[in-house]
Parts: sequence; structure tokens; C-alpha cells
Amino acid sequence: MVNIQLLAYSSVPDSLAIQTRLSECSLKHVILDLSNIVSAFQICVGIMKSLLSEANGTMKTTDFQSEVMYNLSVSGRITEAIGQFGVKEGVSDIVVAIVHCDGSDTSTGKVTVSTTMLCDDPATAIVVDSIVQPEGAKHKNEVRREDAANLCSSSYSLDVNRLSTLKACYKLTDADIEGQGFDQIEQIIITRISVKNL
Repeated sequence: MVNIQLLAYSSVPDSLAIQTRLSECSLKHVILDLSNIVSAFQICVGIMKSLLSEANGTMKTTDFQSEVMYNLSVSGRITEAIGQFGVKEGVSDIVVAIVHCDGSDTSTGKVTVSTTMLCDDPATAIVVDSIVQPEGAKHKNEVRREDAANLCSSSYSLDVNRLSTLKACYKLTDADIEGQGFDQIEQIIITRISVKNL
């Protein structure tokens, strides 16, 4: 069984330092720039494609984190995908996805994909919170953990600037999004990332 835990944070002052500290943990994770993420389901699709690639020995990148970013992108270029979804200087809204692979052995290619679900593991959340908001940090009270579903919701995702960013990232045309609601745009994007390598 694969469980995915999403922890979204806003007003993060140094996301690059958080990425470094998270890489020192034993958690299977990916940290993403939230600006190009449309939904929690999109993240799950990218993670599952990455787990399957890892299990089958067909990864296009060198590590799990960059493979997830590659699988979230419509681009076939790894560096472009990392640029779109990886954290960088100035990124203050992030989502940390923790992957719990209970009963799955990715080293032997046995991954149970039919039982993917989002989970809430308080112990893991405490560990990640302590990394994102360490005791005594100057900005501790400014950083907020948000509900990942709300940060990826239609109200967050469809303002004018956001639509422009999504159009550029996912190569959407005006015809693709004209008259479409959030759910339809989400479906278009997820379909594009799902069939990218077919």
C-alpha cells in the first residue's frame, strides 16, 4: 500500500535550506514549489508514476525527487521540469509530499498501486514541521502550515496571474481554458502529464 502525506507551507523564508534539511532525513519525500501545482491529485499522479518507474528500472532522472518533478511536467526536458516544480530562491509557498510505502517493495518491482490514498500521519507531520520551522528560528511564527487541499483549490488556482502561469507551464491555449472551470482545467493538465511518455 502506498500512502501519500501532503504538507503545505506558506510564507517560508528559505525553502532551499528546508530542502537541504529534508534530504538529511530518511523520509521518502519530494518538496515542490506550489505555484505550478493544481491539485493534490496531480501530486499523487506524479508520485505514482515515479514509484512505478523506480520499480521498473525506467526512471528518466537520477533520483526520486527529480523523477516526481519530471512526471508532474508536460515537458520531456528534465531541467525544465525541475525549474518548474523544484524549490529555488524566493519560493515561499511549498508542499512537502511524504511517501509511505507499507507493504510495497520498490527494489523488487512490487508496488501495490491500487490502494493509493492520502494519509495524515501526525508523527511525520511533527518531524517535517520541526524541519520547516525549527525552534528558535527567526521566522518561526510567520511560517504557516496550510491545508494542502485548500492551497490547491479553485479559489487559489484560477486568478488572472495564476491562469497565466498555468498556461505557460502546461502549454495551455486560450481555447483549452476558455469557459472551463477549475475541475476541467485540472483534468486537462492531469491528462497531459499522464500521457506525456505514451
